[in-house]
Amino acid sequence: LISIRVFPCRCFYCVRELAKLLFSSPKQTRFVLVIGAMFFTMAALYYSIVIASNEIIAPEEGGGHGNGHKGGGRYSSGAFLEIVFTNAAELPGLALAALLLSRLGRRASVGCCFGLCGISLATILFPVVAPSARSYLIFCARASAQGFNVSLWVLATEFFPTSVRVLGVGITTACARAGSILSPFIAEFLFAQSLWYGVATCVLLALLGAIGSFGLPKDAELSLKH
Repeated sequence: LISIRVFPCRCFYCVRELAKLLFSSPKQTRFVLVIGAMFFTMAALYYSIVIASNEIIAPEEGGGHGNGHKGGGRYSSGAFLEIVFTNAAELPGLALAALLLSRLGRRASVGCCFGLCGISLATILFPVVAPSARSYLIFCARASAQGFNVSLWVLATEFFPTSVRVLGVGITTACARAGSILSPFIAEFLFAQSLWYGVATCVLLALLGAIGSFGLPKDAELSLKH
């Protein structure tokens, strides 16, 4: 009984000491809060694009909102190929992240990918853009979304010192999970109201991510130098 009572106390003491190291200075605390907010924004935007991409490409097919949200709908062969094409954007997104991380650094890579994603999504709202061109824009948005996703994880892993890396990455993971909870509301509710509402919300999140990237630590301030 004594050991059972002492064990939780020791765990609480260890977590408290790690938290002191994690928030050891105002600058360190600011970086942790900024990274957490960026992970929240990243997850909300990334999963919103993934969920809503089919609705943007083929709103009248597949049982989407444009078809009364009926279950069991089927996509035409053309729409199906467009969906496969946009889902394949994850691979170029990884290549884009690797290129930008090596050429521009961690913080600049995050900002560039957020900016590219916002521009790709905003272009969809222009009346002159044909519906057939949406698949190419969604491809760019999906690739850049994968880019800032990977870049943020690399930055977070290299930012936290070894002694508190598990706790720091755990906090950022929790922020990402909280952001992902918001994505079904954007993808299902806002896009059901209007394509403009859904896309505009995603563009706003991309803009917040691009602006927030300026508050991330510079490469020279990372614990693991590359």
